[in-house]
Amino acid sequence: MAVSTTASLRKAVVYEWVTIAWTIVAGLASLAAGSILHSISLEAFGADSLVECACAGVLLRRLKREMRAGWEPSSGEERRAARIVGALLLCAAVYITAYALWNLTQHHRPERALFGMVLTTLSIPVMALLANGKLRIARAIQSRALRADAIGNVVCWYLAAMVLVSVFLDWRFGLWWIDGVASIAIVALLVYEGVKAWQASPVDA
Repeated sequence: MAVSTTASLRKAVVYEWVTIAWTIVAGLASLAAGSILHSISLEAFGADSLVECACAGVLLRRLKREMRAGWEPSSGEERRAARIVGALLLCAAVYITAYALWNLTQHHRPERALFGMVLTTLSIPVMALLANGKLRIARAIQSRALRADAIGNVVCWYLAAMVLVSVFLDWRFGLWWIDGVASIAIVALLVYEGVKAWQASPVDA
């Protein structure tokens, strides 16, 4: 295995451990706070965080096995990992669509809970940094599974940002529907990457 590939795999393993640690804390805290505060947005964010945790767990297992067995970009291990992560992305797409449509049909306004604002604000830079790092490594080692996992992180910080934007726009202009519409818009990316991962398509350079 080349030295550069080994270094990339080690970095990816660190990124996955950070992802698991963050999403467990953020996910469980969001679900608990959402239940107490009756905040649908917090509960949805918590559920999405746990999906990200599951994706990271799949990739962590795949990367650690790769480091032991040697680099084989077309191996069955990569294909299985890509399919599992792709399926998780598609499940997240279904969940986000259902959640957004329910909010729109019920005219549900975004909550202004302080805990949720703080948590989503912190999540944006964390998820953005993880996503960028994983995307770079995915291109370097040609891993569709890692790219799909990174896209999940992109969606996570996008949704966190939309929580903040929708709260402001609702407060300032009464645009309560922005959150739902923007959430549905990101589903196209989830579906595209989920299908590509399921098919184990090559990663674009």
